[in-house]
Amino acid sequence: MKRLSHIICMILIFAMVLSTTAFAAEAIDPRASNFFMGSSVYFWHVSGNQYQIWFEVTAVDTMSELGTSQITVERSTDLVNWSPVKTYYKSSYPQMTTKVGTVGYTNYVPYYPADGYAYRAVVELYAKNSTGSAYMTEVTDVLDLR
Repeated sequence: MKRLSHIICMILIFAMVLSTTAFAAEAIDPRASNFFMGSSVYFWHVSGNQYQIWFEVTAVDTMSELGTSQITVERSTDLVNWSPVKTYYKSSYPQMTTKVGTVGYTNYVPYYPADGYAYRAVVELYAKNSTGSAYMTEVTDVLDLR
């Protein structure tokens, strides 16, 4: 009986490990998997019409540069057709990228949307090390102010 419960435990652990691995593999573009381990992008409401576009990126190893290269805010009135309204570049917003050797980086850029539209941010994540660089695009959930 003890041996049977041990075998069942091992099968359950094995199943959980495989399902977690499969989920992680789907979350990252296979071409970027040599650089990116995970990411998250989202709008954060500060107060009034003040929002922040947050990004969190984790690399598989220490990177010489990590963060975002570009963030484009898009707006829509119908959630089907989206138009760019503002673009942030790392050359103008140095907090978008760190050049300190690291495996993780989190930061934000401010945004002040107008009422009457839905918004989303298209975030181009960036990682660079001695072997090259990679980009991966993530999109925030919709911020609906209609």
